[in-house]
Amino acid sequence: MIYLDSAEILARQATATEFVAFLTDDRRLLAAAKAVGLPVASPGMA
Repeated sequence: MIYLDSAEILARQATATEFVAFLTDDRRLLAAAKAVGLPVASPGMA
């Protein structure tokens, strides 16, 4: 799944000092980012 692969790559590259949240309005990408432990933000989504 490309979404999960993308989120995993970002998770490996992110550090606490430079990465605040993964921002998206795509539900599948949001779920993938959460699945690998990224902090997420989704303005306008419940």
